[in-house]
Amino acid sequence: MQNEYSRFCFVSGSPAHEGHFANVRNYVREQHGDVAWQNVLKELPRQHREEVETAIAVGWYEVAHFAQMLRTVDRVCGRGDLSLLRDIGAAEADQDLNRVLRVFLRVLSPSQIFKVEARLWSHFQSAGTWSSVTVPGGVDATLRGWEVDEALCEELAGYLVRLVQFTGGKAVTVNHRVCRSKGHDRCVFEYRFNER
Repeated sequence: MQNEYSRFCFVSGSPAHEGHFANVRNYVREQHGDVAWQNVLKELPRQHREEVETAIAVGWYEVAHFAQMLRTVDRVCGRGDLSLLRDIGAAEADQDLNRVLRVFLRVLSPSQIFKVEARLWSHFQSAGTWSSVTVPGGVDATLRGWEVDEALCEELAGYLVRLVQFTGGKAVTVNHRVCRSKGHDRCVFEYRFNER
């Protein structure tokens, strides 16, 4: 039986930032300008637009609404092929993790970050579980039971690439061929990197 909140995500935050919606807004404004952000808002359905504009730093929001916002940003500011979303994910990680947390991450190996992510996930998402296995040259990380949307996976892939970089991983790449949005029963993120 699925958790009744399985379609919702926890938008974390601190006084330094307002959470996922705000991180994406900040990215669009900084990289594409205020006009681009206004165009994103205009393209969102009224209900979702209001949610984005009034999101608080700590709250539960539908993951599907976040995915729709990501798709809209990609259409307005990118090429509409979801390729911009990995950059957005990386920018969100930059905003989420202050310098103190980045120093802490440096004591972890790139492979260890996936074990940490598996433990922290439930604090920010009400559905999905992570497992990971170390393979030659990287980690294969598997996410089961989360929302089915390729846009979310692309954004998440970029976020996790940045986390690996924060731990000292170099030349980080990710392949995401196995995806629930393509009919699979899980999402597999194949991260490859050089250890520091």
